[in-house]
Amino acid sequence: MKFFLFPLLILLGWSHVASCQNEDSLQVVQRMDEVQNCLKRSQVDSAVMLHNDLLRFCERKSLWIMWLKSHTRIAYYLSNELNDPRKGVNYLLTGIAKFPAKPSTETQEQLSKTYMAVGYIYENSFSDFYSACKQYEKAFEIFVNDLGEHNDQIAGYIYHKLGNVYTRLGDYERAENMLKRGIAYASKYQYPNAAKHGDLALALIDQRKNEEALRVIQEGIKVNNTGIESKITLKSSESQAYLNLGNLAAARKALAEVLGLINKLSKENSNTDKAYYLAGYYELLAAIEEADKNVKQANNCFQKALALEIESWQTPFRREV
Repeated sequence: MKFFLFPLLILLGWSHVASCQNEDSLQVVQRMDEVQNCLKRSQVDSAVMLHNDLLRFCERKSLWIMWLKSHTRIAYYLSNELNDPRKGVNYLLTGIAKFPAKPSTETQEQLSKTYMAVGYIYENSFSDFYSACKQYEKAFEIFVNDLGEHNDQIAGYIYHKLGNVYTRLGDYERAENMLKRGIAYASKYQYPNAAKHGDLALALIDQRKNEEALRVIQEGIKVNNTGIESKITLKSSESQAYLNLGNLAAARKALAEVLGLINKLSKENSNTDKAYYLAGYYELLAAIEEADKNVKQANNCFQKALALEIESWQTPFRREV
């Protein structure tokens, strides 16, 4: 599956403009460019040596946030550009284990984001939801205990990521509570990005709480700045809930809106690819056709969903396929 990392990289806060606040920070950015150039040339040993020099520089200058960010940048390059996510995870975990700074609010914030980065790789590169969950929980613990559960960047990510892996692991009570906690944060601090009504609806549907899921979906639809992907999740969940309740007409109506939303997706406004969402669309349409006794149409839709899943994940050997 194609994951666009732009939103997460924004969360992790590596940006030349933001980093170049003084000569020391500028030097860190320049040295990191040298490290990445070595990686591009597959000179991994040279990259590690340069990075170790950089870490000593950060330690001398007490640039602990940059110290952590540099590990994240290398880990993501190893995972995505060099297709070696195992090495990326290990690099991040080694960096966290060696992190020498005395904690401050700023370093704790970055440490929480770094744990989220580890969880992200576990989740999206390995589908290892158990390991991802453990890393997200470490990030959440810092968020709650050290940051007073008030940091919009982290809140916009951690509630739904942790809630969704709980759903994947079948821990629906924790999933429901975590996602509701995100919605409460959004209301308290007027930060809508923390509220993922569609994800909560999915967790409720998995528990056969279809009527409650529909109420949550209607609340989510009222959120004015809901992005396209969130709307896709909301309307897909609505269709599934109506299907579960036996209302095929309402299920079809909601699903028809999903296709229109998918067609509006682009790399600029999506974290994934169209094939991923189209696979879900055809899988749900197949279920509706099957419930409506349209066997031939259902089979055709299942075949389309299967082909799109393989296209999206670039392999037939995934649990989703």
